[in-house]
Amino acid sequence: MGNMPRRNHLTLAALALPIICALRPPAPTTATTCRRSTTVTETERRMGESATVAGDTIQTMERDGFAVLETTLLAPHILNEARDFVLARHSTLIEAASKRGADLDRLDFYEIASRNPGRFDLRLDEEKPAVWTTLEEAVLDAAYKLPRAGTRPPRVEYAGAVVSEPGATAQKLHADGPPSSQGLYTVFVPLVDVPQDGDGTAFWPGSHASPEKLRAAAAFNAARFDDLPPDFELVAPGVARGSLLAFDYRVLHAGNPCARHRPVAYFVVNTRDDAVDDAWNWASERLLPPEGE
Repeated sequence: MGNMPRRNHLTLAALALPIICALRPPAPTTATTCRRSTTVTETERRMGESATVAGDTIQTMERDGFAVLETTLLAPHILNEARDFVLARHSTLIEAASKRGADLDRLDFYEIASRNPGRFDLRLDEEKPAVWTTLEEAVLDAAYKLPRAGTRPPRVEYAGAVVSEPGATAQKLHADGPPSSQGLYTVFVPLVDVPQDGDGTAFWPGSHASPEKLRAAAAFNAARFDDLPPDFELVAPGVARGSLLAFDYRVLHAGNPCARHRPVAYFVVNTRDDAVDDAWNWASERLLPPEGE
């Protein structure tokens, strides 16, 4: 993701959830009374395990600002199709930008933007395959394990993909949103395996809960390492393809240098009660005609 948005446009929205009541028919008068077994069923056991995992994830997110989430919804063929689409879309946009003579290190279009040399952010609100729905379903299912900042169900505000090319340089340490962004999350869907301490994204654990650490990030980006606090550290978690990486919009992070094509889909998840419109990351100028024209 790019540097911090200059502003978030907030629109209040009310959500009314219908309450549906079902009436159980009365038992026949000839029915015998059965004592409920005290044996824990497989369904109950799995529900208990799921609740435990969700509780652990919430604690990790509140403490560190990021967590790896597991899902069973992303089969290899789904991830292969998503990977192939992202790489093809990236190639199409890079070719179009090159024909315009645009500086590939400074792209700023509606469909694609350069986040730093060799790292490209693709907007996918129009051009995306049907398989993207499956990715979004997996993200929303996992989003119920994240800390909530409102009463509405989690929902996806927008989606995209980041492609790091061979030779991509390290990003500067940044957050995806200001300290007021509580309840917003970026969820990565890696389309290739990402090894621990490898070429993925590195995080400063706990930095989402300390606005003062933004000043330390400025020192880090300026290579003033003597100005960093004693607790400064960057952690780059490993994420297997088929798992998810969720992080708080406020946590400080940076993409590591990359020596391969590393595509990742991402979804911005909102757990707040208001709607959020990111007005920073995308320009209005189009590189290609809108779909259907």
